[in-house]
Amino acid sequence: YDNGTHLAQWQWRSIHDPAVVKGLFKKDEDGELNFLPIELSSLIQKIHDANFSKQSILQIDERVMIKEPLSFESSKIEDVTFYNQTDTVFFDKKSILHSKLVTLLELSINPHEKSITHKTIEGKNYSVFTFHKLKSQTSVLQNPPLEMSDEMAFSFMIPSSYEEIMKSYLYPPYSITKEQLPNPNAKNADEIVRAINKYCNEFEINTHERMAHFLGQIGVESINLTTLVENCNYSAIGIQNEFGKRVSGAVITRGNNGYMLLTNPDLYDGLSMDENRYYFKMKKNNEDKWIIANTDTIYEVQKDTILIHTNLVIDDSYVGGKNNCKLFQYVYCCGKSGLGNGDFDSGDGSRFRGRGFIQVTGRFNYNKLYNIYQSSNSGLKNLTIEQFAETLSSNIDFAIYFSMAFWKDKKINEKISNDSPIIETEIEAVTKRVNGGTNGIDERKQFTNKSYLILITQ
Repeated sequence: YDNGTHLAQWQWRSIHDPAVVKGLFKKDEDGELNFLPIELSSLIQKIHDANFSKQSILQIDERVMIKEPLSFESSKIEDVTFYNQTDTVFFDKKSILHSKLVTLLELSINPHEKSITHKTIEGKNYSVFTFHKLKSQTSVLQNPPLEMSDEMAFSFMIPSSYEEIMKSYLYPPYSITKEQLPNPNAKNADEIVRAINKYCNEFEINTHERMAHFLGQIGVESINLTTLVENCNYSAIGIQNEFGKRVSGAVITRGNNGYMLLTNPDLYDGLSMDENRYYFKMKKNNEDKWIIANTDTIYEVQKDTILIHTNLVIDDSYVGGKNNCKLFQYVYCCGKSGLGNGDFDSGDGSRFRGRGFIQVTGRFNYNKLYNIYQSSNSGLKNLTIEQFAETLSSNIDFAIYFSMAFWKDKKINEKISNDSPIIETEIEAVTKRVNGGTNGIDERKQFTNKSYLILITQ
């Protein structure tokens, strides 16, 4: 400028390139005033502090938006020195970073949300850390205010040799205490919390919201952290209520009545899966919806005859976990279960019953998790799928690891926001990915909300 002010090339280019300025500044002086250098260490420190204190939202006090990847003012990028000493970040004078800045009225970011990409410049490798904004509004310099992209709040670039050091500083490992478990008095609570803290950052279950959902789900699935295998020790009335009344979607009609096919007739003494077909009687209510009329009466619907079976009892061989868990061997077998298990004689129904903290069930789901195991860094190598299933129900560290691997494979974190308090519809969405339905949804909501309250207050 004619008054003696000197601008760096990037400042001059940004002011005079309409494709970059996008009409934010009315004149050169406005651009000069708003294109200010910023020391990155202050932002990095705030992100570290926010993550260390487990904040979900960070307000950026500088009220600036860095629209493009930061670059070093000095062309000698290799001269930059990064130190990490006693929770403090230092940059030497040559590492003062510059970028085009836009003053904002508001700018909030999720301090833990990150995107790390890589680029090569003049044969040297660099890592670009990008953070995304939650809320921002541009300066009044633009009338009407310019709508900024939701894709990026700011990013910075460092030599890739410093990437791991920077990540370890920006994102202090998330952890919980035993007292924050849904059942801190569980027999193996100390071992459970050690395993959770060992793997939660690897699988990005690393915010209060994500951890609350995880603890809420495994709390219900594992009966408040007390079991790693589905218990088949049912009473007769328990079998009848849980499995004996299950029906398929097929409905046949005879006269004014409708009958729905019984899924597990073999559970009843005197019935069997043969050429006969056994049904519960159904009827329509006033809204023309099918409802169960009498589930204690089973109808044998033949071509021209309907036989009525009443006062049936559960076959004793299924009660109390007898015969190597014959109950699950039957109710989880065959195509009727939809779990990919073999027939009754294969034993798949019992072998692949619910195991682990997520209670994965069925050969189909075990196969998916077993494939993850085969490509994992698990310390237990060369297990068969049968041994893998047994280990899920006997090794806490192993069970937590693959519960989290299941969580990641199902992309459950995508269903979880940073909203507080926990949104009930999110609990329902997470439950569907964990359970395949909404079984026990009320209990899952209770466990999840309780876990979140404990996490944010202790």
